[in-house]
Amino acid sequence: MNTTCPSCNATNRSSAPWCGQCGVSFAMGAPGPAPVPSQPTIGPLAPGGGSWDHEPLPPAVQQALFMGRLAGVGRRRLARILDNIVIGILLASGELLLGLGEDLTGFLVWITLAVAFETAMLAGLGATPGKLALGLRVTGADGGRLTVGAAAIRSLVYHLLAIVPLILLLAAVAMERDQRQQGWHDHAANTAVLRAGAGA
Repeated sequence: MNTTCPSCNATNRSSAPWCGQCGVSFAMGAPGPAPVPSQPTIGPLAPGGGSWDHEPLPPAVQQALFMGRLAGVGRRRLARILDNIVIGILLASGELLLGLGEDLTGFLVWITLAVAFETAMLAGLGATPGKLALGLRVTGADGGRLTVGAAAIRSLVYHLLAIVPLILLLAAVAMERDQRQQGWHDHAANTAVLRAGAGA
């Protein structure tokens, strides 16, 4: 007479003390499902310990948020001021060399060169001159290096916003209130700005 294992349904001799297939003891019966330990979920926290009613954060941004690595708005603004000085000097030199005036053509060339310069810096070094000086770096939402496409989108959106000062001001206010401290250009390119090496 054979015995069917209550766990794996394998056929065993009736005298067998345990299943030869899965090893379950016939005296103990089929084991129940193994308990799954509850894992604490790290979610975005609001000031005071409450939860934000937002979509789940990308893993890299979550980790940076809780390790204190997301760059503060003040440091990012200072980095942008330094960038504008550097880009202004480079473009002024280019205007002198190219003989560009203050017309539409000159403006379009200025925007194109500014976007190209920032794209090259972000895709190549992960930071603009101002961010390098202040120990900041720009990454993708997964924490990886920016692609050329993401760097170009981020740069283009920022410089287009900067054309209208009021829109740029609204974008700055939105970044202050954003739990991830991301600007509209960060959202467009799915990027985050981190303090390099902080919390490591």
